[in-house]
Amino acid sequence: MAFVTMLDPLSSLKMASTVVQFLDFGWKLATEGCELYKSGSLGSNDELEQITRDIACFAENLGVANNGSDLGLSNDEKALRQLAISCKSLAGKLLSELSTLKLQKPQNGLESFRTALRSSRKRGSIQGLEKKLEDLQRQLIMRLMNILRSNQSSVMSTLEEIAAGSRKHGIGNLETIDELRNDNMRYNDNTNNKITQLKNEILVALEQLQEPVRNGEKLSIISAKCLTLAAQGKMQEILHSLHFRAITVREDNIHEAHEKTFDWIFKDAATTTLPDPKFIEWVRSGSGLYWISGKAGSGKSTLMKYLWRHRETTKLLQTWAGSSKLVVSIYYLWNAGNSLQKSQQGLLRSLLFHTLREIPQLIPTVCSSRWLATDLYGDFPNPWTLQELSETCKRLSLQTIMPLKVCFFVDGLDEYDGEHRDIIRIVETMASSISIKLCVSSRPWNVFVEAFGDGNCPNLVLQQFTKGDIHRYVTDNLGKHPQFSTLQLQDFRYNRLVKDIIEKAQGVFLWVFLVVRSLLRGLTDDNDISVLENRLSQIPPGLEKYFEKMLDTIEDIYRENTARIFQVSVHMTQPLSALALASLEKEQTDPHHAINTPIKDLTEEDVISISEKMRKHINARCKDLLAVTPSQHNFLQYQVEFLHRTVRDFLKTRDMSDLLRGRTRGDFDPWVSISRMLLYQIKHFPWTKHYLYTMYRRSPQAAQQWLDDFHRMVQELMYYSKKGEDYNGSTNMAVLDELDRVIAVYASEVAHACTGSQSIRSGLDPKSYNSKTFLSMATDAGLLLYVAEKRRKKSLLPHQTKKWLGLSRKR
Repeated sequence: MAFVTMLDPLSSLKMASTVVQFLDFGWKLATEGCELYKSGSLGSNDELEQITRDIACFAENLGVANNGSDLGLSNDEKALRQLAISCKSLAGKLLSELSTLKLQKPQNGLESFRTALRSSRKRGSIQGLEKKLEDLQRQLIMRLMNILRSNQSSVMSTLEEIAAGSRKHGIGNLETIDELRNDNMRYNDNTNNKITQLKNEILVALEQLQEPVRNGEKLSIISAKCLTLAAQGKMQEILHSLHFRAITVREDNIHEAHEKTFDWIFKDAATTTLPDPKFIEWVRSGSGLYWISGKAGSGKSTLMKYLWRHRETTKLLQTWAGSSKLVVSIYYLWNAGNSLQKSQQGLLRSLLFHTLREIPQLIPTVCSSRWLATDLYGDFPNPWTLQELSETCKRLSLQTIMPLKVCFFVDGLDEYDGEHRDIIRIVETMASSISIKLCVSSRPWNVFVEAFGDGNCPNLVLQQFTKGDIHRYVTDNLGKHPQFSTLQLQDFRYNRLVKDIIEKAQGVFLWVFLVVRSLLRGLTDDNDISVLENRLSQIPPGLEKYFEKMLDTIEDIYRENTARIFQVSVHMTQPLSALALASLEKEQTDPHHAINTPIKDLTEEDVISISEKMRKHINARCKDLLAVTPSQHNFLQYQVEFLHRTVRDFLKTRDMSDLLRGRTRGDFDPWVSISRMLLYQIKHFPWTKHYLYTMYRRSPQAAQQWLDDFHRMVQELMYYSKKGEDYNGSTNMAVLDELDRVIAVYASEVAHACTGSQSIRSGLDPKSYNSKTFLSMATDAGLLLYVAEKRRKKSLLPHQTKKWLGLSRKR
């Protein structure tokens, strides 16, 4: 897609500040008896040189203020830009007068310049400097007041979006430990109040400035507060650039700890028979790393969630922090999630976001490279790179502006998508700071045992502590069933059933969860103790054997459809939407369904209805191994996710991959099916002209998010098409051609909806999108087989594509 660069809305504030500073300088320059510099600090010639440098600096800044397109600016904001142009023109004339004066080598620098200005007025070269300044000031007051009072201005709509984003990103869906949650709420209120207060103070100063006209003190106040207001917005936008939608998604899918489980971790070692995990000591006064290891499915993520939310954790950490500001946060690495959920970038962005959200005054120092590079007059900087994030974290650990202590919980180091030594190096580097410590969890793989075991840091092995927790979970859940609780008093075999479950579990909580659910179903079917014992005996120990048994119970009529669902889910790098999965079922009888289906945006009710239907289908076909869960995405409200990471690992084994391929017909290709499903999803994305027009007027940030979501879905489809090319040696021509057509339709609709809109950073230009645009996008995605096939049919290749394919002519 082609985008046009637009002016950052907050630049109007900095532009206004520059104009105000220039007017203030101009008044002092023109007013008899007014000191411009400290008396006696400069000689005559030096004073003229300083005046020259200052005016030249103003001229340069006023010129920078007018870089970029004014698309999306209100009329008052456009007029403010014209004011800056007028000020620059006046600065140029003043510089010309200075150049002439310096040739005469005057005895008194500033007073000689004022005399020269009076003379120039007589000559007509500068007509009434005071009158020009008064006129410019009146225009500035009017335009700036209109901008700050109007919700239609890009400045105010952007500040409103920043305030809304502050509220949204402040605590989101997290129900964190109360003390920190209250801190976050206070921070959000302070941010919003500060923006409102600054705006009102500027308006008051502008009203007071109208009489008398010449008031240097008020001009200085307005200039400073405009810059402060712009800086507040800038800090929030840097925070928003660190935030990403999936930053809390994983936590929502982790079960809450069962009542009174994990209480042992906060008990004094002298009061329990369990070994001392030394967690209390580490939280209260320790440093560096604490490692929680455990088998797959043993409850590591649930424990991590429990720890970071627990009041006792906060209490102990406050002791560690003393008088320093305390920040506590958590991040869940997730191999089945999107790229940020399983990467170093996602981890570091989460740490920085949660820390700087609570202490935004550190942003200019900690994010110094971005703060300096992000000129409010220009476009937004590039996405965060790993190097920039690492350097920013280092500055955070070394900053001395505010005493700070950070405790970061990082769950699932084994879920990292890459070389595990890299993620170990990252957490060890962070934990080397005296102000930062981390509690991490992982499976007991050799690479983690080598790094964290053998006394390298305090640690616990989870399954050594949870036998009592499993007993409590089993007895509480089975005891809730009236039949079990009654018969338990009459027949000792019911108690023996509980002991058998605990021994067979071997510390794997996930296995216990599945077994208890199976037994509860049996109780609902009026199973007696003999049948329940038989049920348990037929459930194999260990998760993989249990998963195999669950697959064997799938009805024959569903087996091919189930195999298709599992294969596409395993190949996906992030959870599939329930809407996309609906297309997979239709594809089984009509392979071209996604291509032939018309472009039609679905209502929220439509998406919910389809997703609820798919929930029933998944339950019948996948036997609890997959589930439809709510999502934070407005359009893709339901996603299809694995019960646990162990399910995905199980289905990816060679034996299971062969089994699933054997259950599908020979023409089934998961890569092609994924591309079709994503095409179907894109074709139902909300896009009508009325919908977009309304959204752009109501919420420019939401509109920008819409563009980002659409672009992400297009990139995702191209990614899987590239995977298909690599795997099959052929291209999916029909799907990609249809995608080209769909993008062209969307580009036109978005461009019409954007016309004249406020505060949109990027807009689609309908004239710039054509088949060559799509070929360039395909080239960037590495779809060389598709591009080569298009080249064979049409000679439309852009130069970059020819170069990639080795078709450029040598001159």
